[in-house]
Amino acid sequence: MVRISRNLNAIVIGDDSEPPASPRPTTYRIGFNPGERFIQAIQSSKAPEGSLFYQGYLGLLTSVNSMRFRDGKTVMTFPLTTELIREDHTYLFQYCQEYPKRTFHQAALSLIELRLARCGP
Repeated sequence: MVRISRNLNAIVIGDDSEPPASPRPTTYRIGFNPGERFIQAIQSSKAPEGSLFYQGYLGLLTSVNSMRFRDGKTVMTFPLTTELIREDHTYLFQYCQEYPKRTFHQAALSLIELRLARCGP
């Protein structure tokens, strides 16, 4: 109730308790994990966690495309095939192996730069 009242900037009468601490979201900040965490997720066959990283990459790619579209630039379009996903995973895995302390976000940006080079300005 306190959390709702704060969001609405309202006063709640008779409830002065603090809301319980909520756990840190997994998917929202997945890109800010070090690359070594992505490698661990892939190597340990934790499919859900590994797919969260890839979904984070796709979300970033969508954001970049949105900005490019707004600026009148070419939008990157690729068919989401098994081969493309495998190629993306291989690139991201190799990048994270080479730079395990860099964030997964940096690996994703590097892959997006590669994709941009292929699609043109």
